[in-house]
Amino acid sequence: MRRIILFYVTLLCSYNEHLYAQSSEVPSDAYKIQTETSISEAEALKRLTSQLQPEYNGYIIKSITIKHLDVFEEENLEFPYDLINKSKIDTSNDLIKRELRFKVGEKYDDFTVRETARQLRALRYLRDAVIHATKVPSENSVDITVMVKETWTLIPRLSYSSTSGQKATTYGLIDGNFLGLGKKLEIMHRQVEDRESLEFSYDDTRAFNSYHQLTVTNIDRSDGRERFFRVGRPFLSLLDNFSWDFAVDDIDSIGRIFENGEESIIYRRTALDLSFRGSVSVVNTEVLTERFTFGFQYLDEDFGQASASDFEDVDLDPNEVSSDPDFIASDRRFIGPRIGIERIIPDFISMNYIDRFDRFEDYNLGHASNVDLFFPLEAFNSYSDSLILNLNHGFGFRINEGFWRFSVGTNGRIGQKRSENWLTRFETKMFKRLGRQNLIFDLGDHTFASNFIFDLGSSLDPDRQLLLGGADGLRGYKAQAFQGDRRFILNLEDRIHLFENVGKILSIGAVTFLDVGGNTDDSVRKLFSDRVYGDIGVGLRLAFPRSNGGGVMRFDVAWPLRDAEDGSQAFSPRFLFSAGQAFGARTRSETLGTDKADLDVGFQR
Repeated sequence: MRRIILFYVTLLCSYNEHLYAQSSEVPSDAYKIQTETSISEAEALKRLTSQLQPEYNGYIIKSITIKHLDVFEEENLEFPYDLINKSKIDTSNDLIKRELRFKVGEKYDDFTVRETARQLRALRYLRDAVIHATKVPSENSVDITVMVKETWTLIPRLSYSSTSGQKATTYGLIDGNFLGLGKKLEIMHRQVEDRESLEFSYDDTRAFNSYHQLTVTNIDRSDGRERFFRVGRPFLSLLDNFSWDFAVDDIDSIGRIFENGEESIIYRRTALDLSFRGSVSVVNTEVLTERFTFGFQYLDEDFGQASASDFEDVDLDPNEVSSDPDFIASDRRFIGPRIGIERIIPDFISMNYIDRFDRFEDYNLGHASNVDLFFPLEAFNSYSDSLILNLNHGFGFRINEGFWRFSVGTNGRIGQKRSENWLTRFETKMFKRLGRQNLIFDLGDHTFASNFIFDLGSSLDPDRQLLLGGADGLRGYKAQAFQGDRRFILNLEDRIHLFENVGKILSIGAVTFLDVGGNTDDSVRKLFSDRVYGDIGVGLRLAFPRSNGGGVMRFDVAWPLRDAEDGSQAFSPRFLFSAGQAFGARTRSETLGTDKADLDVGFQR
């Protein structure tokens, strides 16, 4: 571990030296840099909708102008807004220029421009990014304007949340765009129930003054620790021809198995995960992308009974949980090569008022498939020869003022004697903008949001559970209230956007919702006949559109419709305070990654 930490420090120092060496570079005279402090939202949206400009394909790019909009772009600003604009360090112009996938003198290509805009909007420290081309009179050339909106990225974090019985407190400091260089620094103290942790994270999405990413995380918990390191070059857009990454994850922590919302077993888990992957695009066009991935992984996991000090760390009486060693997973070691194939048909839609109020986000509705094969072999010191298979497929389609998305996947381990640890999942999400509604008075701008998930497990490892409760979408019940190897959840919400930019910093919304779900170890028929629970509720949403990531805070009250074994009683209100929407428009294969969506679902660490 000391060698790993020394490697982190050496790499960071090398990076800083490289950054200073690059800081003296002079930008090309063909780039024009402007800082604008006033531009109407209407004009920004007009530019966004007009950025599809295939009629200019083949024209020569004559000039590129980069325009920065301050955090507060209105005219005649008063205190404290003018002070905030002046104290905010804008994103480095060199950083914005590195994001551009086109150059002066090249031919204009609409697909390249759209991918660049999508790449810019994916940066959480930018509120929006718009690219617009204007034809030069009497010439077969265009001038390109790149407009980016800044956000406030230095954010103190002080919060208390209660998610259906699971209490958490957090305080710390996050800078999502340190010194305007696109680097994220985070130091945080968290306490979730009886687990206390101090976390430090450094994430540089443009490390080494390039498209490489460097992430270092150190988490010291009261019951263990985690050290994570990753360096590589991810696929930032469909224009990229290759990617690679090397990652180290070193974990020592207490694992939990739940029953009716309470720990029934705790155990000690140590794991070391080393992986390297490289990917190349064998087909890379506007209508189709195909990638081939190769790599090698070392994963070693050890499980043991919890010690007396472990019980003290989690404030749990050993007599209240099972001590049967048969319920603890066996040690696992998987070492071997892995290969994968990915196929993407791009069909992106850009919409706001989905998950983050007025912030635009991009969603792919085209077909996207992924096959990943991992071959742990005894020849590499694995405990046995096996094949770990991971399959994913997603697609969607447009509806009037919205979209419908689907994702299906399966993952499992095929050994010499049997197949085990299989998880098959299906999910669908539908979002539809309903617009402003009026009765006697203005009822705000409405978005209908729905989420359905069905997970089916078979021969799962003992440390893997499919849980359901307040933390997993069934808001009227306690966190981890239900457990089993098959589950479903249906969420329906009417998201109401009431007031925009109150005091220029806050947007206020509301929500009405219905949750229905179930979980069981029995048959699917039993799941849908006897194990269905539900709740109804209302909530308040507070968004901070000018902050890093456009975060949302939610305050919900839910009424369960049925008594449950966790002690919840029908129509007894349960209050929830947490960050983020209860569910989003992105599928688990997008938020976790295509392999993690299957591999990580059901693990409590």
